[in-house]
Amino acid sequence: MLAAAFASLVVPEAIEFRPGRPQAKDEQVFHLPAIRQFSAQLPSPDFQNYSSATGPAYHLMLAVVHRMSGGGLGLLRGINALVGFGLVVVVWLGAARFAGGRPILAAALSAPLLACAYAVGSSIWLSTDNAGLALALISVWLAISAPLTPWRAILAGVFSAGAVSIRQLAVWTLAPLVVAGFRKGERAAWIGCIPAPLVLGTLVLIWEGAVPPAFRKFHAGGWNAAAVPYGLALLGFWSIWLLPAALSGTNLRAWLAERRRALLVVIGAAALVAIVPHTNRLMTPDELSPFIQALAEERAAMSAPTDPTTHPGKHADPGPDSTSASAAATPPKAAGATGRWGGFFWSAVVGRTPEFANRSPVLIAFAILGAVATFCLWDRAVRAGHARAAMLMVVVLVAFLLAQSLNSQTFQRYFDPFFMAWLAWFTAVGARTGDSRHERCAILGATVIAMAQLVLTLGTIYGGDFALLTRLAGG
Repeated sequence: MLAAAFASLVVPEAIEFRPGRPQAKDEQVFHLPAIRQFSAQLPSPDFQNYSSATGPAYHLMLAVVHRMSGGGLGLLRGINALVGFGLVVVVWLGAARFAGGRPILAAALSAPLLACAYAVGSSIWLSTDNAGLALALISVWLAISAPLTPWRAILAGVFSAGAVSIRQLAVWTLAPLVVAGFRKGERAAWIGCIPAPLVLGTLVLIWEGAVPPAFRKFHAGGWNAAAVPYGLALLGFWSIWLLPAALSGTNLRAWLAERRRALLVVIGAAALVAIVPHTNRLMTPDELSPFIQALAEERAAMSAPTDPTTHPGKHADPGPDSTSASAAATPPKAAGATGRWGGFFWSAVVGRTPEFANRSPVLIAFAILGAVATFCLWDRAVRAGHARAAMLMVVVLVAFLLAQSLNSQTFQRYFDPFFMAWLAWFTAVGARTGDSRHERCAILGATVIAMAQLVLTLGTIYGGDFALLTRLAGG
């Protein structure tokens, strides 16, 4: 069922390739050139100067396939699509495991990720997003599963390192291992904390920074204080539909009386985090188009073979659409500032509501809601007897949000797929045997989220066929 639904969303656009889609541009401007460059440079690719801001591991893997297959783009996209489906399967299996073996509930909780425009788009066009997130989630799954044996900790560390080698900000996957390491009887968790820092440290040494040199101004321009409140706000927007499941089986009045102080602390902390930084929308789509166009033109202008005297033994892909090692374009200076744009939440929610002193009251309200929803999911999981997993799921969320604040650009695509997986697993952790009311509420809430994600997917990926949906999606 999941495979059929996934294929129905991915295959039509994969067959009729339309280059105007944002993620199609990412493939053509960033990822495919990096793959072709590495393929041409094998067996000694240049990991410092290439056309992507992410780690090189996924590009390198596809570069090997590219070299061995003679440069077939269809094969690369096919592998990439399988990776995207693998991400959905990981979330489904994890949800089934955390929910005590309820496949229908797990399938419903996985549906929002399956329908997510960013996960679907990253399955149609070449991207590192799905591969990095899949490895990161496997690491989290192993870390929060009890008991955390030495072998399980080692595997969690290996998958964490794999995720970091693809998306360096996946260093957040270390958080549950670090916290578990301080717990009595789980000291073995520290073993899993070794591989990822080694990989990250190697990349930092190669790049002489957190990202490849060409992307420092755009992605490493300094601390992005808006990332945490934005992430909480987006989480609040989606999680509202799962609140009935989190609160099912409780006497709401008695629960509020019992949890009042804790709730007030959560609300106060979330309000402080959301009010302090600027949270208004910063860049418009009209300003984005020149950036993408300038980047593409600069890459095309620099597509000549690399000078062998400056990089001996390395050469450009001899094909007609070849890209050299030096073709990693520098984004325009205008795009180097912290960006708060990209996705429907910035364009259709924050961008179309009033702002005061460079702050969005709507975003602040949703951020508080996101914090409250997280507290409710935590409380539900604790009441279900899964206090350890609940605590580590909150740790994972905090670590993820802090990691995103290291990126100067606050794109919705960096948050949405993770939130769909996190909500699925945290809701599953709160499941209890024989609690049919929770299961019904969770299935209904997940279905609503999945339908909303489907609307956005049709609007952004199949926008030419769904013009109204495109406008609603902000794309």
